[in-house]
Amino acid sequence: MLFGKEDFRIVKILILSLALGAFLGIIVGLIVPKIFLLFPFFKEEMPIETMILIFLSNSFLATLICYGGVLFSLAETKVYPFSFYRFFDKVFDPFYDFLSRFSKKIRKLKPMYRSCYFSLFYFPLGCIFLFFFLISSFFSIFLNILGFSVFPRLIKLFPHVLLETFCFSFSAFQALKIKNRLEKYLFEKKLVKFKKEARKALKDRSIKEKLLVVYTLLLISAFVEKIGF
Repeated sequence: MLFGKEDFRIVKILILSLALGAFLGIIVGLIVPKIFLLFPFFKEEMPIETMILIFLSNSFLATLICYGGVLFSLAETKVYPFSFYRFFDKVFDPFYDFLSRFSKKIRKLKPMYRSCYFSLFYFPLGCIFLFFFLISSFFSIFLNILGFSVFPRLIKLFPHVLLETFCFSFSAFQALKIKNRLEKYLFEKKLVKFKKEARKALKDRSIKEKLLVVYTLLLISAFVEKIGF
């Protein structure tokens, strides 16, 4: 099957993150001060240099969303034995305890394995939430303060936003699929195997090929944004 039950579960989680980010972004957009409009979000013309910068930064973000959780979890296995990091981890115990309420399995994980799990799971979800939060809050700000006079410009930018949303969501989808491959080693407390498989995931050729498609779409998205200005 090209799209199994586990994939549908990941999609549901991503949609929930998108919806929550959009909802909170709209609320923030309705209450923020007008000083935000001092930022030059709309210019008469976007220079080619800016388009290239947008493409490069978005490509970096897509890569980070895809691999960030794995990289952070591998880093945690390196630094966790040091006392300063264990102290830092205890500071976040209330946050971990809150998130652990949603899964009985997570409660059984020891601190280091728990930190690795949260890096794998919540890092890509947090990125998607933040992206849609910012997008929806900006749209809400412009419509709330400038009124529907800005609506035609926003409509022109909609294809660009749609492409970015797909690219970042697809990167997060790949990140969560990696999480599903690695989490069993955390629950089984097989740290050596976890690190081996995590490094293997970073070298997975199929994921890199999918990211190349993402980069192509992000280049198109940057061009669409340029002509939309």
